[in-house]
Amino acid sequence: VQWRRNLYVLWFALFVGMLAATLVGPFLPLYVEELGIQGEESIAMWSAIIFSANFLMQALFSPFWGSLADRHGRKLMALRSFLAVGIFNYIMSYTTTVGQLLLARTFMGCLSGFIAASVAIVATGTPDKHLGYALGLLQTGQVAGTVAGPLVGGVLGGFMSFRGLFRVSAGMLVLSFLLVLFLVKEKFVRAPEKSSGGFIADIKLVSSNPGLLQMFVVMLLAQFSIQIVEPVLTVYVKSLVGSTEHLTLIVGIIFAVTGLANVAAAPFLGRRGDQCGHSRILIFTLIGAGLFYIPQAFVQTPWQLLSLRALLGIFLGGMIPCANAIIGKQVPDDMRGRAFGVTSSALALGNLIGPLAGSLFTTLFGLRSIFIATGIFLLADAVWVKYGSLSSAPKMRPKSQGA
Repeated sequence: VQWRRNLYVLWFALFVGMLAATLVGPFLPLYVEELGIQGEESIAMWSAIIFSANFLMQALFSPFWGSLADRHGRKLMALRSFLAVGIFNYIMSYTTTVGQLLLARTFMGCLSGFIAASVAIVATGTPDKHLGYALGLLQTGQVAGTVAGPLVGGVLGGFMSFRGLFRVSAGMLVLSFLLVLFLVKEKFVRAPEKSSGGFIADIKLVSSNPGLLQMFVVMLLAQFSIQIVEPVLTVYVKSLVGSTEHLTLIVGIIFAVTGLANVAAAPFLGRRGDQCGHSRILIFTLIGAGLFYIPQAFVQTPWQLLSLRALLGIFLGGMIPCANAIIGKQVPDDMRGRAFGVTSSALALGNLIGPLAGSLFTTLFGLRSIFIATGIFLLADAVWVKYGSLSSAPKMRPKSQGA
């Protein structure tokens, strides 16, 4: 069945693509130092700017690429993004100044978007009764690649330079490009001109559809809740163990366990959404994530934190697949690219503001406040989804054709 073939090929392409995209990330500050920046504060500042520029451009340009996907094909947009990100990773291996690196990362952010395009391909071609399962499985490829990237990068870093890592990353992204080019088949129906539009039209699309607006917030908050601890988790774990011995190993295990729990839970929760309703499972995951976030503020050992992060990962695994499935039923096929482009902006915004909020909360209220605040945000979002206007939002997707 073609939709299954597309799903499995895109799963592997996303796994390879995200592995490549995160291969160098943890070591970017070291590359910044290699390019001539001196002093911890300057290195940290430039690293933050370079990271943020990429996510900011993703947030700004994702709706534009989504609109083009509806007019010219989601597969074409996936190919464009895989190839463009690969090319700019290769270019980064030749940068000689931090300004050149920033410019390359900025352009890469403008041209990225293979996740949203892949989700749109799967959501458009999959029968409704399998939509949650398919989107949940697709997410496991994305998360597994994100978890594996730093690990593979650390291993390869022992054998090659940072510039070599960028070239390996570029080669892997070209592999994903070739997989999609030759193995993914899309039955594309061009969107009528009236359903295309610019940035203002995309804002209207979100604001006029209550369900889509809620899912935008859900996705932003889901990614925000993952990224908010990124800049401070090492410091928090250090405060629990009281020393730096094995610190990086413990932090790495905690991050990995959260990601693996996410991978394990996503297909199951997506399938449960197919069976008993995606909004019901979404509310369940928001409540569960909120309830397991708050106790992290009160742990006394890293192993208590590890247990809670593993349980948190299970609930995080169901949020985005269920939200994507709801989006798939809120918009017609010829607007699917725009819808997922807009919600992809939400993920990019979560990536952008999460670490900034983590640093701000730590400065103003202390380390432990992060976990309490994020838990409250998630619980409040669950209440909004439960009692908001999702149930009255129009379901505009044409009836799916069989498998």
